Amino acid sequence: MKTKTILLTEAEVQSLMDWKTAVRIAEEELCQQGKGNVLMPPKQLLNLRSRGLDSYSNAMPAYLEYLGVAGIKWGGGYGENNVSRNLPYMMQVAILNSPTTGEIHCIMGATWLTTTKTGSETALAGKYLGNKDDVVVTVIGCGLQGSASVHCWLALDELGDLSIKEVRIVDLNRARAEQVAAEARAAHPQKTIVVMDSLPHALDGATAVVSATSSTKPIVKKEWLRSDVLIASLGSYPEFEPEAILSADKFVADNWIQNEHRGEFKDLIEAGKLTRDMLLGELPEVIAGKVPGRERPDEMIAASLIGLGSVDLAVGWEIYHRALARNVGTTFAFL
Repeated sequence: MKTKTILLTEAEVQSLMDWKTAVRIAEEELCQQGKGNVLMPPKQLLNLRSRGLDSYSNAMPAYLEYLGVAGIKWGGGYGENNVSRNLPYMMQVAILNSPTTGEIHCIMGATWLTTTKTGSETALAGKYLGNKDDVVVTVIGCGLQGSASVHCWLALDELGDLSIKEVRIVDLNRARAEQVAAEARAAHPQKTIVVMDSLPHALDGATAVVSATSSTKPIVKKEWLRSDVLIASLGSYPEFEPEAILSADKFVADNWIQNEHRGEFKDLIEAGKLTRDMLLGELPEVIAGKVPGRERPDEMIAASLIGLGSVDLAVGWEIYHRALARNVGTTFAFL
């Protein structure tokens, strides 16, 4: 019997998932990856900027052996969309298929999946690499990834995995920061969520810092950070001055090979100042218990989290099953 394929729009994807469930699925996927039950090659970059276009795409395939599904997430960022087109900057699609027959189960919009994946990684870094009590987390950048990080950290607080005292939000676009803060307050009215204009002020006393900006040069100085801070950097380029990163007691990447090509650690790796043997381990190894996370409250830990496509597919697999159960989406015969 041939498999029917479901097509899910971005709106349908979001309607079928919540932040708390997404974070839990991400945690299980990363744990299974750390145990060796996921096959995921490093993402492949199609750098269209090298041909004069303000855009890029990533191909991110994976086989989730523990779930019995394979797939790929494809897409990236398209700079002209924000300038001359009424389209979002990020455009993504995910395909889920049978690893034995290749039959396609689902094709779905994956922009929300992408931001949720990365947001989940920062929150889980907070759980395993940060101090979990009286957390003051500063989120720099209120694009889709920064916004998702706010929601995912608050989701882990609601689940009881850590205790957030305050969320601080900083963005050059004050209106956007206020919008993200308002959405977070509506979902978590008991929490203190503030918008700040001064970056040094926002970092003063913060126990964790999530950076998710489009800056192409460092914007965070070492002197602004606590000596026991958790750094969770998502940017394609370094967002912390080198001295801030090299002051860390431990270094964690979500995937070392990917970090050799982009992200917070890239320049330090190329300069020979950060090497593979200096790495504590990869985030999946930490979550799987193969390497220790935070061992002392006074440790400073730097994590470069570029994003793992296998998490997109794991969350997408649950969304697919919910779509089946609730008769959501457009079904068609691919073959």
